[in-house]
Amino acid sequence: MKCIGLLTGPDTTEALRYLEELHLEVRRRHGRGASAYVIAHHLDASRLGRLESASQAKNAKALILTTARNLKVAGAHLLVLGSSALHAIASEMAAEADLPLCHVGHRTADTLASMRLQPAGLLATRSANEEAMWQRDLKVAGVTAIFPAAADRAWIRNCLAEEMDPELCRARWVRIATDLRHAGANVVVLCTPEASAYLRAEDLLLPLVCAAGQQVKAAVDAASE
Repeated sequence: MKCIGLLTGPDTTEALRYLEELHLEVRRRHGRGASAYVIAHHLDASRLGRLESASQAKNAKALILTTARNLKVAGAHLLVLGSSALHAIASEMAAEADLPLCHVGHRTADTLASMRLQPAGLLATRSANEEAMWQRDLKVAGVTAIFPAAADRAWIRNCLAEEMDPELCRARWVRIATDLRHAGANVVVLCTPEASAYLRAEDLLLPLVCAAGQQVKAAVDAASE
């Protein structure tokens, strides 16, 4: 199996979920004794800064690019960005880093298009840059994106940042997802892996797709070639 270079953002919960999902996906395919071959680098928040800040975007891109190159030197054959926030500034990075990139938006968009599920209601984006990235990637695949109301998007971001108790918050997550259905969504997409703790498939009358899960499958596909 080829080596997966995993680059994760400041959210440690997100980073751990990506590692867990990569190993679980390999075990599903190859048995309990199998595991993914992963080299991981976790970007510290103090060095990365705020990705949505235009003044810091150039430095953030340079840091990510340097880290991606270091992962290649360490033996990585492909790159997984373990955060949709990182994808929002990664449009030109893959070619410069000279590593194939398993893009969360591309794989998710292709899955939705193949399942003929649209419009897609997107939950748990963290910035306007992320939302623009998702809209762009889904549009290429012919999928329309629908986002919650601004107040609900802000509440979800705070819920994730504060790591609120999922059982105490679940009712509002379900209500927000229901509002997306009323707005025309035929599928709900969780844009960040930790959102799966707050919303489950059995809570909804719509299909639920975890974007990170789609990205992990793409990574294991590429690593298994």
